[in-house]
Amino acid sequence: MAAQFAAVSGIYHASAEGYGGDNNNITVQFQGDGIVARYRNGCGDCPAGCTYSTTWTFKVFTNTDCRVEYLGRIPNADGETAYQRVCTRGTVLPISFVDVYGSIKNGKAILEWKVAGEENLAKYDVEDSPNGIDFTTVGSVKPTTGSAATKTYTWQGKDEVNVARYYRIKSVSINGGATYSKIIKLGLSAGTLSINVKPNPIQGNKINIEINNAKGAYSVAVYNMQGVTIFTRTESVTANAHSTVINLPASTPKGSYQLVLQNSGQLVKKVIVVQ
Repeated sequence: MAAQFAAVSGIYHASAEGYGGDNNNITVQFQGDGIVARYRNGCGDCPAGCTYSTTWTFKVFTNTDCRVEYLGRIPNADGETAYQRVCTRGTVLPISFVDVYGSIKNGKAILEWKVAGEENLAKYDVEDSPNGIDFTTVGSVKPTTGSAATKTYTWQGKDEVNVARYYRIKSVSINGGATYSKIIKLGLSAGTLSINVKPNPIQGNKINIEINNAKGAYSVAVYNMQGVTIFTRTESVTANAHSTVINLPASTPKGSYQLVLQNSGQLVKKVIVVQ
């Protein structure tokens, strides 16, 4: 539950006695399958008991994977009414990722995710990574309106996935707070030599290449469709995820070519298009 409040300023934590100052507190109820925790944020003459308050309720499922689910705001909790629900010392990002799925269809990545407790959300960012550590945003999805407790979203990538890629979903609230889903991996399994070109078709005769699982010395060559070599060089790869750039001769005609990466025991080919 702490992750739900990680980006929130101005929220106080309760003491061991259940009192955190300004009548803010956390109450806990133990159930057979988990723990229900309710956070109350009060304001307005709090030394006298607080005139207004806002309450958020979460459940930690201890009988499974300890996931946290946002249960919403209880209208009459601690005497709170809809009219009184005006205390907002910080905006909590209550969203909970129920699950994230992924698949490859026609060479393109397709992600699907289910969420619960969607409130005050600006967008979902889809992020990918070649190594599961360094992520970049590759797409965005706007949240839908409605009051469904659980919602499902899908996203399809534009680039071909022919190497192992890691994906996660970032939910962004209207105040800039963020929550991340679990990371999933799509594409080839670890240990399989592969290359990827982004973008493809290429422009300006510049080829951006990602080489995966290919430690060692390799020759990199580009051939036209008649088998004539138009570019070649050696490449020393020292990490499992390696990036490099090839600049083709300025006189290279537009059309289709074959990029080949090889050493004494491995060879990978990739068709590229020069525009």
